Amino acid sequence: MTTDYIEELARQWLESQEGIERVRYVSDTNDQPPDFVVDDRIAVEVRRQNLMTDATKANQSVEELERPLENNIRGVLEEARPAPGDYDIHVVQCDLYRASLPDREVTREQVERAVEEYICILNEALQSQGKPVRWKTELECGVVLHFYPTSTPRDGRFVLEPEQDAVLPPSSGHVVQISIENINRCIVEKSRKIRDKICRFSEWWLVLVDNGLPTPHVGELDEWQEIRNGLVDTAPWSRIVVFSWQVHPIPGSVHHVDLILKFNLT
Repeated sequence: MTTDYIEELARQWLESQEGIERVRYVSDTNDQPPDFVVDDRIAVEVRRQNLMTDATKANQSVEELERPLENNIRGVLEEARPAPGDYDIHVVQCDLYRASLPDREVTREQVERAVEEYICILNEALQSQGKPVRWKTELECGVVLHFYPTSTPRDGRFVLEPEQDAVLPPSSGHVVQISIENINRCIVEKSRKIRDKICRFSEWWLVLVDNGLPTPHVGELDEWQEIRNGLVDTAPWSRIVVFSWQVHPIPGSVHHVDLILKFNLT
């Protein structure tokens, strides 16, 4: 049996559920969908729940925006003149608060101006305070850059070292709507996939493994209920579960919402 990481998380979660005796992986056979069969009667489909950024494009996840954005910015930084004082400047985070890439050349021009502006700020700081300073700037194209100088002088390079997802939701107030849109997208996609096999099992479960999708905290019940109310037609699913890959799913420790997003839909 060969499972990918997301499927392995789902398998461990299934095996941790009370009353389940046997979990059989069938995704590597001609019998799928489903991905798993539980106790020979429950079919389980598993899906990685990436943050989808553009409703007009099928399956466009944040990775499709992050790579070209980061490559573009990295190219500008590699060509930049050395920072004063020979401090390496680590742009450890670049954020994009929008659902589509800005124009490549526009981004390059604005990043170049931001670098030059930071060099001026750094010059003034070194002359007046004798030490480098951090700086954050939001560009017109929607990119936010965070400049962090090293603690000691080095080669004066500008280096892009993103620590987290570059593409972010516009604000925390959009988390519920983003969750609704992305869960609905998963439901529609998977419902279409199993359409011809529904009658083969008495129940179908959909397990969505969060992979960077912003969601409310587990205790924010009103927000989860709003998500539940915003879902499309959930038939034929009798149970839908969303949990995070960031917590190792040993029995009793899976970080999932098994009270509202369990969705007892039958």
